[in-house]
Amino acid sequence: MSYISLISAVLSIVIEKIIKTETFSLFIILLAIIINIWKLFTDNKHKNEKLNFFETESEKTKYKQSENSTNEDIDYNNKKYKFKDNIVILLLISTIIVLINISGWLYFINKKNNGNLTKKENTSKDNATIIEDKNKSNEKTKNISSNNGNYEVITGYEYKKNNGKTSTFSKRSLGYEQTLIGVENQYQAYIDIKAEYCEAIKEIEKVDKRIVPGTNKPFIQATYIEVDDAYKEYLQKIAQIRQVVILAIADEDMENEAGCHYKGTYWNNANSQYKAKQFYSNEVDNYYNNYTN
Repeated sequence: MSYISLISAVLSIVIEKIIKTETFSLFIILLAIIINIWKLFTDNKHKNEKLNFFETESEKTKYKQSENSTNEDIDYNNKKYKFKDNIVILLLISTIIVLINISGWLYFINKKNNGNLTKKENTSKDNATIIEDKNKSNEKTKNISSNNGNYEVITGYEYKKNNGKTSTFSKRSLGYEQTLIGVENQYQAYIDIKAEYCEAIKEIEKVDKRIVPGTNKPFIQATYIEVDDAYKEYLQKIAQIRQVVILAIADEDMENEAGCHYKGTYWNNANSQYKAKQFYSNEVDNYYNNYTN
């Protein structure tokens, strides 16, 4: 019975260590394979014992004819009982192997089913989240007036309600070409224009703090049209400074030199999505072409 105690002790220790891990099913299958292999060797051993038993039986018959039969009977009974014990042990081991295989496959199947169920639940949650986010997005894109009727919300930003005002922005040349192209002290002019470029970026990025560019006025004190016009004014500055510097300065690296980079804003991405090149000026190109010719 020492085999049973040893197997029970090993199983209790190992299962306690790994029962909560994801490799339990693989461990069970591997253990079952190892025990089956061990069982094959044990069966061969039992077969040899049976064969020895029958050979011993034959020898016992001969021995009984020439020796005292009493001692031989005792030896025969001891072997008989030992054989019965081996059969009992074999049956117990076989039962353990079957139970281990069954529990391993049940665990594996249950884990697989739970995984599929969790995946379906997560998919349902994801779909619900997408629908909820879409509904919120649709609500943000609507112009929603507050109770007192003085404010409106556009793409998630709140402004003072527009009472018929129109845009005052005009697309035009800002004259940077005349301050940098063909001037005597281009070095100083370049320093000045880089400083103005950084200032324009600082102002335009105020929209992500819900402040009107060029002012300290919050959005709720300005209409959407005012914010949009201010944004276009500063983006026009940024665009035309870039345009002039590219033409006037060889191998320019203005943004890295100045330490200022315009990368757009969240507000612009949520609204008109203006691009800097939209605000380039043909007058800049014409001025440069006349100067070089």
